[in-house]
Amino acid sequence: MNRTPTNMLKREIDLMMKPLVTASIAFRVGTADSSHYHDMAAAFMIAMRCAETISRHNHLKAELQPAGRAMCAIFDREGWKAEPSEMAAIEEGVEIYRAILMATPRKMLSRAIRTAV
Repeated sequence: MNRTPTNMLKREIDLMMKPLVTASIAFRVGTADSSHYHDMAAAFMIAMRCAETISRHNHLKAELQPAGRAMCAIFDREGWKAEPSEMAAIEEGVEIYRAILMATPRKMLSRAIRTAV
């Protein structure tokens, strides 16, 4: 078994990342819809909640803000189209989310998921 430092299996992290990979591709090729948007927004809410509540992730709040602003811009514009600069911010946010999943203990991550929504 391939475990991360958080005792989560690599497979579990891959399953949590799969909707984001699909959404990133859909945004990149211009076929995104509301479900892609909401998958991405939910992940960023979880990441931000982890950054707010877990002291070792506090420095990530500022790093996640460009991704949040990009998601807001896409929502305001409607049509689910991402500009290249927004796509770069979103992809950076996805990598931060992956890092949070790998570095956050399962119990803390579960608490952040419950309180983020």
